[in-house]
Amino acid sequence: MAHFRVSWLRRTVWIFSVVLVLAGSPRRAVAETAGIQGIWVTDDGLAAVQLAPCGSSMCGQVVWLRNPTSPSHQSLLDRNNQDPALRTRAICGLKVLGDLKRKADGSWDEGWVYDPKVGKTYDVALSLKDHAT
Repeated sequence: MAHFRVSWLRRTVWIFSVVLVLAGSPRRAVAETAGIQGIWVTDDGLAAVQLAPCGSSMCGQVVWLRNPTSPSHQSLLDRNNQDPALRTRAICGLKVLGDLKRKADGSWDEGWVYDPKVGKTYDVALSLKDHAT
């Protein structure tokens, strides 16, 4: 499987950890030919994020959660957002990565990542760790 190392400029966040694992072998070819594009699963297996082009940059949104509902069977919401008007957004479908720009060395930088556990946004950079399968 392909792996990416995530370099955090401020702190580790909920949606990604140090190593992301590509979800499923059919996506491996897409990731190798299109950089970070594809569906990625956090190393703890609790979420999957689809990375895709958005304009001239790369963005990501949550497309799967292992536990998408609360104990009362309600969709998990962005309850910790600092903006009260955004606290009713569902976590599944939420844009959590944005503005990642490809650099000459193949890494991605100048982006942001949103952590719904604390309702904050941080700077993020991604780089390919290993092309091996």
